[in-house]
Amino acid sequence: MQCNLTFAIAADGSTVHVSEVERGAACGCTCPGCGKALVARKGTEVQYHFAHSDGEECKHGYRNSLYLALRRAAEELGKIRLPAYEKNRTLVPEGGGLHVLMPESVTPIDRVDFTRKGGDIITGLLIVRGKRQLIIRILTDFGENTRSQAQLKAVGISVLELDLTREDQFDMTAARACFTDLPDNIHWLYNAKAEKAWDDMTALCVRQPVQKKDNTLFTYSCPIAANRTGGTTCYVMDRCAQCQFFFGLYGYEQDRYVMCGRDRLVAEPADLRLTMTERREKYGVRF
Repeated sequence: MQCNLTFAIAADGSTVHVSEVERGAACGCTCPGCGKALVARKGTEVQYHFAHSDGEECKHGYRNSLYLALRRAAEELGKIRLPAYEKNRTLVPEGGGLHVLMPESVTPIDRVDFTRKGGDIITGLLIVRGKRQLIIRILTDFGENTRSQAQLKAVGISVLELDLTREDQFDMTAARACFTDLPDNIHWLYNAKAEKAWDDMTALCVRQPVQKKDNTLFTYSCPIAANRTGGTTCYVMDRCAQCQFFFGLYGYEQDRYVMCGRDRLVAEPADLRLTMTERREKYGVRF
């Protein structure tokens, strides 16, 4: 991918696209990375772009310029569309299914800022709504490292990743689309609210021991009579994995177990706000 600098800082401090300024040094723009003067190259044979007037390239200018474009789009729109946050219900190949912990939503924006490293290097776009914070991180190189879930959880701030590794025509239309259209190149790395809901739900789950015979996994502990074959056996693949109270199959060999939310009637985050009486009514359970 050719990383042409298409956004810069205008004389008044605003973020501008190369199509919005005069040609050459008359653009009056500076680099978002190093602060040096730029010229706007607006010829007929190559894509419009900015270049440093001294001919030198800047290591962080391109990435910083993308963050500037996103900040401008976010401030203009005043809101952001967030993708759904889904959690895989199992850590091993057997079983499967997803819990939608947070549906797709639109949230207003109170303030937009940057996270930085070393002062000049922008590492993320910070979206603030009330006391909540969200970082949008841009991926521009396949070799970049992504923090693990454990590292992100330790920080405690939700993070979205925008993959621009294949993007070579990023303009204001594309920047706005990141907040309005949910393109397939934006996804969650971590969602603090959703992960807390997951932790709270699994804390209420019961571990049901799983056995294996003839390559078939089953449990004798299923609390739902309709799921038990012959009144005793519940097959993990056929029954557990299809059950709304299934929160995953974990462990290996003789230590396998199913996390089941049936005893406490927990299947989705909304259940955490209900009393047991309300949950029984919701799921039509008497006991």
